[in-house]
Amino acid sequence: PTEVLALQHFQNFKKYSENFLENQIKIELLTSNVKGKERAKLLENLKAGNIDILVGTHAVYSSSVEFKKLGMAVIDEEQRFGVLQRLSLVNYNSEVLVGGTNKSMGSHVLYMSATPTPRTSALVAYGGMDVIRLNEKPKSSSMANVKTTMINQ
Repeated sequence: PTEVLALQHFQNFKKYSENFLENQIKIELLTSNVKGKERAKLLENLKAGNIDILVGTHAVYSSSVEFKKLGMAVIDEEQRFGVLQRLSLVNYNSEVLVGGTNKSMGSHVLYMSATPTPRTSALVAYGGMDVIRLNEKPKSSSMANVKTTMINQ
């Protein structure tokens, strides 16, 4: 199921990239089924910073996976990931430009879950995680008029 979910996310990102971003973003999929030369090329491009969005399964936690800059990680079904796996993304250092100087900082992480576990509840209760609950669609009837755009900075 995890690979199916990753593939769905990947296909949606590709569709949005084609429709809204004119394919200006390089999006790749990394799962345990990506092997051999294809995997080596993907990992090389990831390390070089040639991939803007990487969608993957637990395969992203492999010791062979290196990010040039990991600005943000979005983890769906967060309860499937171990504590150390989650922390490895939060603590992954990225160089960012702050006031004209490169500064090292951890990555931003968004965890998503429709079925939080007791561990997740404890993280929320003791301040290790904030919660935003989305339990209904926007009341506005103008949803058809929403336009998503990419802004280069």
